[in-house]
Amino acid sequence: QLSSWKHVGAAGCEGGSENASTHHVDACKWVAAAHFFQDGEYTLNCKTTDLAGNEASFGYTDAFVIDRTKPEIIVTYDNQSAQNGNYYNASRNAVIEISEHNFAESDVKITLRAEDSGEKIPAPKLSGWSKEGDVYRAQIAFDYDGEFFFDISYTDLAGNIADDYPADLF
Repeated sequence: QLSSWKHVGAAGCEGGSENASTHHVDACKWVAAAHFFQDGEYTLNCKTTDLAGNEASFGYTDAFVIDRTKPEIIVTYDNQSAQNGNYYNASRNAVIEISEHNFAESDVKITLRAEDSGEKIPAPKLSGWSKEGDVYRAQIAFDYDGEFFFDISYTDLAGNIADDYPADLF
């Protein structure tokens, strides 16, 4: 949304109203503010022609993104059949979904630890990310014996922080 044009007085300028005047000299300036309120990808380029037919342009295109929407993290497991609180007698696969228009894989922070009988063992690996619209998915297969700790956080490119995901221990 572009605000009304306003005259910025300078030495030698006549007038001062918001209406263009044929009495202005080259030192006079007019300004307007562009307001971007909604999430989106924007480009801005300006050019003008004065009453004498002289053209001027911004000289480059300014591209930027407005993103005020928090990313959303959802983790689901295919095996919910816990015994004695958090013991599973079969493998368990986690599907991680992050809903975010401006996603960067490098900004996903995953903490994953594994132990067996109190000894540290290699943690399972995260699959690659797939994309469907603004939803990004990855998986982790917990398919061997161990005690697993899993936590995830994400901050998008605009600095919006996803709600805290409560860590899992099983």
